[in-house]
Amino acid sequence: MILYNMLIQNRKNLATFLIVSVFIVSGIEGIFDFDGIMRSVVNKKVFSFFPFPTLIGLVALGIKVFGSYYSFSKNKKYKNMAINSLILFIIISNVYFHNPLLYSKPRRRYHESYKALKNFGLIGGLILLKEN
Repeated sequence: MILYNMLIQNRKNLATFLIVSVFIVSGIEGIFDFDGIMRSVVNKKVFSFFPFPTLIGLVALGIKVFGSYYSFSKNKKYKNMAINSLILFIIISNVYFHNPLLYSKPRRRYHESYKALKNFGLIGGLILLKEN
């Protein structure tokens, strides 16, 4: 029985790691290439009204790093907050960065729609993590 519980717990941790690995890698990449995040934010005209684009970049980076970390938490409240923040991050990034309707070239539309669908799959995985 103890071995079975260990296997179940390790399976949950493995599933969590596989789902949030996208955010872990992206967060580490963002730490070392913060200028790249800033270029992405500044290039989006919807964020031009915001007086502190650096703050948007820091919030995005924080959600990726801390959301990934706290998704492993034993505390259900922290785990749910982390997963909710990652889901919200994905929705916002799909609307402003991976929306195929924003691009006129068919090839770019295809790539962005592929990224958006992949992100919806991540949302499904995060929802399943929330339930456990």
